[in-house]
Amino acid sequence: MRGLTSIEDMTKKEGELCLGVLSGIHWKTSPDIWEKLEEGFELIPEKLRLRIFTEEDREKFTSISPSFELKLMRGQENITVLELKDTSTDELFGKEFNPLTKTLLAFRLLKAGGIFIDNIYAIEHGKLGRIIPPSEPDFLPEYEFSLDEINNLVAILNKVKTVDFDKHSSFRMACTRFGRSYLDRFYEDKLVDLCIAFEALLLKGEYKKSDIGMGQVIGLACSMLLGKNNDERKMIKENIELAFRRRNDVVHGKDFDFDQIYTLIPNFEDYLRRSIFHLIL
Repeated sequence: MRGLTSIEDMTKKEGELCLGVLSGIHWKTSPDIWEKLEEGFELIPEKLRLRIFTEEDREKFTSISPSFELKLMRGQENITVLELKDTSTDELFGKEFNPLTKTLLAFRLLKAGGIFIDNIYAIEHGKLGRIIPPSEPDFLPEYEFSLDEINNLVAILNKVKTVDFDKHSSFRMACTRFGRSYLDRFYEDKLVDLCIAFEALLLKGEYKKSDIGMGQVIGLACSMLLGKNNDERKMIKENIELAFRRRNDVVHGKDFDFDQIYTLIPNFEDYLRRSIFHLIL
C-alpha cells in the first residue's frame, strides 16, 4: 500500500468501518446473484464480509466527506467490496499481511486471474480516509468468480490465517513476490519475481552452488511436491528448469526469447500457486 490520504487522527484507534474495493473480479451471473451479494457472505465471522457496494454505503461515506463522492464511483453498480469491521490502523498499516491482503492472497491461491484491491476506504471516529494501493498493470485476464466458489475461498483463507508471516520470513517473501508479480507490466519482470518466490519458498536461503543448478534443485523439489506420476513430475521439472534458464538470461543482460517467456509464465505461476498452497504452515 502507498499510504493514507485525506484523513486525520487515524493512528492507533479502532476503526468503525473499512471497505476494500475489488477490481478485476467478474461474477458469473445467476438470477439472484446481486440480491445475495447485497446481503453478502462472511469470510471471517463477524470480521470480514464479501458483498457489493450499496447506496447506503455511498450515503454514509459522502455524508462524512462530500469531496469523496466521485472517488466512490458514483453511478457505477455492482462494485464488489471487502467489508472489514473494527480494525485498527495498526492492523492495516503495521503488517504487510492484514485481513484484506490475506483475503486477496486467498483469492489468488484459489485460481489465476487479475484480481486487485483497487482502493481502501476507512471511517474512523467520524473521519474518512482512503488508502491507495500500487497501480495495476494495463491488462490481465479477468478473475471469474461464482457463488459456488465461496466455500473454497473461505477454506483457503482459513489456512492463510494460520500463517505467522512475521515468524516465517521465507514464506512471507514467497507470498510477497507472488503478489508483486501481479503488478509487473513486463513478462520478464514477472518471471524474475516468480523465481524469487520459488527460491524463498523451497530453498529458504539454504541453496549453495554446486554441480546442480538452482533451477534443477527447485524443479526437482516442486516436481516431487506436485507431480502425481513420473510423467507429470518430469514435465514440471523440465518446465521449471527452462524458466530458471530464461530468468538467468534476463538478470545477466543476455538476449532472451520473449515469446518463450510469455509461453512459460502460466504454468510456472500455477506451479508456484499450488506449491504455496501445499506448504501453508
